[in-house]
Amino acid sequence: MDPLMVASFLHGLRLEGRAVPLSAAEAFCLIAGGIDNLPELQQVMGLDPGATSRVVSFLRGRARLSGGRWIKGGPGFVEVRRHPHRRGMQLRLSPAGEAVLSTLSTPVRATPLCNTPAIDDPWK
Repeated sequence: MDPLMVASFLHGLRLEGRAVPLSAAEAFCLIAGGIDNLPELQQVMGLDPGATSRVVSFLRGRARLSGGRWIKGGPGFVEVRRHPHRRGMQLRLSPAGEAVLSTLSTPVRATPLCNTPAIDDPWK
């Protein structure tokens, strides 16, 4: 996989002025890969039920109370609905999540960080 595409994908996940937890990026990828319910997500990620719920709530964009303060949720990359084949809810990417996922299939061109030409490139 092209590292620039991965960087572009991670950039799409990042929130303005806030970092996205690595566990949320992992859960996003697992949901995009076909895991569509909380118990399976919990099992694959190896998290306790509370931590898995917090990660999914973050990806859904839900705020949460922590230490007497409300912490803003993420941008709503995941949607839930009643699962058609099992008990509980079904997880799937929202249109915003699909847009971020599409960055993995879009070629990215590296741009120079500055306009100054390199004098001696040690990598060549």
